[in-house]
Amino acid sequence: TLGEGELAGALALAPNGRLVVAAVEATVIAWKTDTGEESWRRPVGAVVRALAFSADGAALAAASDGVRVLSAETGEEIQKLPAQEAAAVAFAPDGASLLAAGPAAIDRWDRTTGKATVVAPIVASSLAISADGARIAAGGADGQIHLVDAATGAEVWSKPELAAATTVAVAGKLVFA
Repeated sequence: TLGEGELAGALALAPNGRLVVAAVEATVIAWKTDTGEESWRRPVGAVVRALAFSADGAALAAASDGVRVLSAETGEEIQKLPAQEAAAVAFAPDGASLLAAGPAAIDRWDRTTGKATVVAPIVASSLAISADGARIAAGGADGQIHLVDAATGAEVWSKPELAAATTVAVAGKLVFA
């Protein structure tokens, strides 16, 4: 349970709907959705700004002092990527890489090599990737929603009138802000 005055800074629901995870300061807590029973609790060393499950639900990314990839089942740390100051994270559909919105760009981190490549020079506070991995939606620090081609990094479009959007989601060919 959350203590009095504690607020969840980030939330994620497992793709199968069986686990809900919250970040409270520098701790990630998971609960079973059918019973509300705490499944695990993991201190991660720094304030967690964002959480995201892999498409298969096996891994959870937590953006804190780098991006920590945790086992969704146990909370054990599987990997730590040096994505400093990441404000948002999203797994690629195949789970082989993940996106992190850093202080200067959206980077794609290869989970095998631990190396990053710049996808787009957009400073974002939220990220989503389409189920086929072809498009990335980013809620930009510039107050715009950006839709980016994931393969080339080219901006497909941006919408300045959505300046108040802080969360984005991609469903098929629609972007929700």
